[in-house]
Amino acid sequence: MASIRKLPSGKFFVEIRRKGLPHISRAFATERAAQEWARKIEVDIDNGVFHRKLEQAQVPTVQELLDRYEKEITPGKRGSMQEKYRLRQFQNQAFAPFATKPITAVTEQDIIAWRDDRLTKVSADTVRREMVILGAFFNQCGTGTKSRSGAIKRPGWRLIQDNPVELAGKPAGGSRRKRRVSEKEIEAIAQATGSAELAAFIHIAVETAMRRGEIAKLVRGDVMFEGNLGYVKLHEGETKNGSARSVPLTPAASAIVLQLIDGKEENDRLFTLKPDSYTQAFIRARRRARQRYEEECKARGEAPDPRFLTDVRLHDNRHEGTSRLFEVHKLGVMEAAEITGHKDLRMLRSYSHQEPLKLAGLLAKAAPQRYVAVAKETQDGYEVWLPDFPGVSMKAGTIEKAAAVASALMAGQSHRPVPTPIEVVARDNPGCRVFFVQ
Repeated sequence: MASIRKLPSGKFFVEIRRKGLPHISRAFATERAAQEWARKIEVDIDNGVFHRKLEQAQVPTVQELLDRYEKEITPGKRGSMQEKYRLRQFQNQAFAPFATKPITAVTEQDIIAWRDDRLTKVSADTVRREMVILGAFFNQCGTGTKSRSGAIKRPGWRLIQDNPVELAGKPAGGSRRKRRVSEKEIEAIAQATGSAELAAFIHIAVETAMRRGEIAKLVRGDVMFEGNLGYVKLHEGETKNGSARSVPLTPAASAIVLQLIDGKEENDRLFTLKPDSYTQAFIRARRRARQRYEEECKARGEAPDPRFLTDVRLHDNRHEGTSRLFEVHKLGVMEAAEITGHKDLRMLRSYSHQEPLKLAGLLAKAAPQRYVAVAKETQDGYEVWLPDFPGVSMKAGTIEKAAAVASALMAGQSHRPVPTPIEVVARDNPGCRVFFVQ
């Protein structure tokens, strides 16, 4: 039972003692308030609610564990700066309402509510990236991080059973980015940089399809040349997927790299800035280039192209370089994957977007031109002609010889127009034999 007594100060002091529970007490200004609070606590104790609240009060909150995660786990990751920014967002209750909850109290519904609210403000791809980080955090709060084989890579803190992010599910991703940056755009941005180093960085990204962080880490000792041929070594643990690889240099990339390594020692870096600094410098250069372009269009009295030098990102240079491995250098998928470092060939496909007209041109070159021949039966055999070459015809004694006659007619033609579909020829020549000839 609760005991209530009046203090010399005039307040009413409530005490509740139950076996197995800590001493519970509180002071109130009025006796009525003291009685109401005592009844509520006793009801909660009888219903088991108080026990759960007490347990949760002893469990760390999401905010506290995010802080621990940032200090213990994040520093060992590539992209730790970007992850720290995201983690601090989640520590803000205005951004994530569940931030102040005990970790054991966060439910699938909390994540769903947060996810659906974020989708009204940012793209599905942004929410997916945020949920990847949040999901990794909850994995750490549970059993830990697992490899693809199911083995534990990093033991967790074992504070929760289930990952609420996995239960909630991520939103479907948007379409893959297909923006191709043109050579004209690359040159315009490089000229607008005002920095030879950034211009070299941009050209290396396009020529090698390397990632921003991979280029920024290059040192003189990573560059290998034998005669006019060269490549750079990317070491294990320094690439996005952690695997070492060697990236061959195109002649254009070789010329740039030779200038960069001139006079440098084995451990000297080729580029002096951090990866994020190149991104910011690229954005400024792109804006300057667009402004110059608009001024030039105005001077000529022309309307500027709304897509030229807009929505171009530094990472688009890797995208462009990967596409050129197929389109310009004619490499196969496995050869391209050796250069780009993609282990999942589906991801490689998302980086390679061929220009439709160039693909059409390749198909036109590769595909044989198939023209249609017509054989019309006459009293003394067959008359054979080619509808796409007016005035060209020849006699054939039998239908079996008509194909050879048509081939002979075809061999004598130097100009090759667009072939007429066989269906059209058949419709225009009823009762005749119609067939392809090359």
